[in-house]
Amino acid sequence: MTGVFLFTAISNYFYNAQGKLIRTESYLDGKEDSLGKTIEETVYDENGHAVKSFSYNSLDPSSKFYTESETDEDGKTVADIDATHNS
Repeated sequence: MTGVFLFTAISNYFYNAQGKLIRTESYLDGKEDSLGKTIEETVYDENGHAVKSFSYNSLDPSSKFYTESETDEDGKTVADIDATHNS
């Protein structure tokens, strides 16, 4: 099959009560059932500092890629932790 196919790229953004971005869903309109959605999520500590982020495809949520960090009280990153929990 040849030809030009145009798809609309969609991104939905979700925020917490403090106005922090907690989730993004990106996908091609009409293709989310076959290609899935790219999901990106962010977790914040009680001070509003980003401490963990995840990204994965909605068709395979078990294959999450994540980053995690420890921050001090000022929000400065003091350690980055990899998937094996090593800093």
